[in-house]
Amino acid sequence: MEGKPKVRSLKSREKVGLQPLIEQLIPDEAEVKRLLKGDVKLLEYGGVEVYLIGDYILARVGEKIFPALFPANERLLNSLPAVVVDMGAVGPVASGADIMRPGIKVFMGDFRPGDLIVVRDERYGKAIAIGIALLPHDEALQSKSGRVVKNLHHVDDKIWKILSSEISKTR
Repeated sequence: MEGKPKVRSLKSREKVGLQPLIEQLIPDEAEVKRLLKGDVKLLEYGGVEVYLIGDYILARVGEKIFPALFPANERLLNSLPAVVVDMGAVGPVASGADIMRPGIKVFMGDFRPGDLIVVRDERYGKAIAIGIALLPHDEALQSKSGRVVKNLHHVDDKIWKILSSEISKTR
């Protein structure tokens, strides 16, 4: 990874602006307020924002905030709808490809377009990507082809590399 991420603590007014986005992931308003009372660190690198909030590690792309693929987020990742892909899809998904219907073996949970979806491999059930649903659950289930999930974050992407190289230094 070339260069070094900028790391800083958020100011109170920045935390207030972040609250509605975090509440999309953590519906318990009291927990969100408790998390935001503590120190919130922001790592910025090449247009990517990664937030260290309590035990959570969240990433942001535009106005969409989502849990990073990191062990600390397992509870959040498990709370989201998921698709399980066959092993033939793992390589392309881990390289940033969107998730196509033929590679999906199982749908877990209900979703609408725009909802966050965790992508898991069929062999180990590991989260390999997180994306945004492009179709409603029922339509995706009946479809035989086409894109179902837009890939936002995957193993070995810029977010993953920031976390791998910087997380132990900032905690």
